[in-house]
Amino acid sequence: MSLIIKFMKSPTFHFARLKFHSPCSLTLSSLSDCENVLPKRKARKPWPELMLHHKGKRKNQKPLCNVEFIRYISAIFIFICVVGSDLSAQIHVLTKLYDFQISSPGNPVAMNPYDKPIQIGNELWFTSENGGTTGFGTLSSFDLSSNTITTRLATMDNTTGNTPVSRLYRSGDNLYYTTSRGGTGDRGTLSRFNIPTSTNTVLYSSPSNTPSTNLYSYNSNVVQIGDNLYWMARNGGPLGVQGGGIMRYNLTTSTSSVLHTFDNVPNGRFPFHGLTAVGSTLYFTTFTGGISGPGSPNGAGTLGSFDTVTNTFTLLAQLPLGAGDRLPGHNPVYDSITNSLYFTTAGTATNPGALMRYDLTLSALTTLHQHSTAPGFPEGRFAYSEPVIFGDSLYYTTIQGGANAGGPNPVAGAGTINRYNLLTNTFEVLFNLGNDGITSWGQEARGGLTLGTYNGDDVLFLLTRAGGDFGRGTLLMIQIIPEPQIVLLTLAILGGLIVFQKLSRILLK
Repeated sequence: MSLIIKFMKSPTFHFARLKFHSPCSLTLSSLSDCENVLPKRKARKPWPELMLHHKGKRKNQKPLCNVEFIRYISAIFIFICVVGSDLSAQIHVLTKLYDFQISSPGNPVAMNPYDKPIQIGNELWFTSENGGTTGFGTLSSFDLSSNTITTRLATMDNTTGNTPVSRLYRSGDNLYYTTSRGGTGDRGTLSRFNIPTSTNTVLYSSPSNTPSTNLYSYNSNVVQIGDNLYWMARNGGPLGVQGGGIMRYNLTTSTSSVLHTFDNVPNGRFPFHGLTAVGSTLYFTTFTGGISGPGSPNGAGTLGSFDTVTNTFTLLAQLPLGAGDRLPGHNPVYDSITNSLYFTTAGTATNPGALMRYDLTLSALTTLHQHSTAPGFPEGRFAYSEPVIFGDSLYYTTIQGGANAGGPNPVAGAGTINRYNLLTNTFEVLFNLGNDGITSWGQEARGGLTLGTYNGDDVLFLLTRAGGDFGRGTLLMIQIIPEPQIVLLTLAILGGLIVFQKLSRILLK
């Protein structure tokens, strides 16, 4: 079943798209649309009544009024939905919460958020790649109650570090993050932001990129195990540019260490994003390295692990030189139920990426789904995001492809939000990002989705890096409603129609 509803949320309009599965079909844009389809009539004339009679009608039988007719139709509609519905299916509601605006000295706000947010209470916290007083990024939060954004750290420069492209990591009252530029070597920092005092502290600055063996360019998230913080560098090490490595910072001794550098073959190189901590083990992907061949001269990428107790690196898998199952651009997500790692791949220009699984018990790499290569890449193109597990499904985003324009060129598309059901092994595109003719949802969702709560319900949040009403990105929310609640939703909608009709009849008498 496909249902489109326009919601109004003060002080501005917010649009939401609902999608769920059932033999039933109903489309409703707004109550004003219902008014538009009602028959026009002159004042003081009664509404045209629909003649509905039972079999064997009596001669003077009165017609059923409109309200009764709607009740009959409602009962039939609900019965079909209940009988024909898959009770395990769900409605997915996409809502735009915020459009990032253009920053200026008088309004130093966040622009172009790169990675996913984290939720603290009723607020979403995140970094932005641009905006603020210098234009080099911010640390900001969004209040879900008031729909307002607050710039927590407005000035990012060469002293503080700037241009953050990673998500935040929370430990108590502190938020840890990396920047890709700035610091003493102008090649990135590891920083800490204290929430109660709003104090930002640079814990470690990357050395310069001379010599090129220095590890630099910190695009990674931060994870904590014990007193140690871990993150990754995209460049440096023996390979120099597009080499990279793993770093550690001890909070007790305030000392940093290089734990591992990548050597291309066979262990990978150029980690795009960060780490996933499971116990004392770190899991990660590298964008290139591993097996090289046609289309991937620098390798198709790898999946690896690092034991923080023994400081041991292990190569788990080399990505194949297949169609789209190569070039992973984000860290994996761990599923304790299946003891597996799930991650996405960007693929190539003609083979637009895939969803992958690595079974840690069987040491087996599997391609769950290859994105379609049909014209326009309808299932999305270039998945650079970390999947999130919600219920029995994986949710992830792509930065191009899909049905709506808004990407780098009209052909590319603005990206998709996808779902893969782990029980049925089925794939679907939930939503197409970009401008659908009604709402500009944003484009280039690189970080993926965050599992959080909204009004007591589990939801998914995501940030887009571009697009929206001002071209600087958006904040979106997906609400997931079990299909048994569809009956209640249908009753509410049709009940609203009845009230609307009654009011119309009173006002037009």
